[in-house]
Amino acid sequence: MGKGGGCVPSKKKLPSIVADDAPSDAPLSIENDTTSAANDNAALESTVPQSIAKLKIFIVFYSMYGHVEGLARRMKKGVDGVDGVEAVLFRVPETLPDEALQEMRAPPKDDEIPEMPSTDEGVL
Repeated sequence: MGKGGGCVPSKKKLPSIVADDAPSDAPLSIENDTTSAANDNAALESTVPQSIAKLKIFIVFYSMYGHVEGLARRMKKGVDGVDGVEAVLFRVPETLPDEALQEMRAPPKDDEIPEMPSTDEGVL
């Protein structure tokens, strides 16, 4: 182990920030100039186009028994709750034969979620 103190503060060093000193790069308060800021915001809003494209987040998953699919659906619900963001679910294609899935008692896959072809992996 080195001589570093880790998470424990050293008894020999003084604190680097003293409470009485105000930081020199602290933001300035804008108490008396609220009307000009409101006018600036109104001018800015009029120049920004109103149709802003949504950010798409692709949630790609593989689920044999449905547990990961449930997690992916909950992730999609959370992402869709954010303004300006849209989640899209994609299922990884099944690699096991149908006979193996039947022996493992895997439930059928939901057809609502599109399957991502292996040719599109990494190129969305």
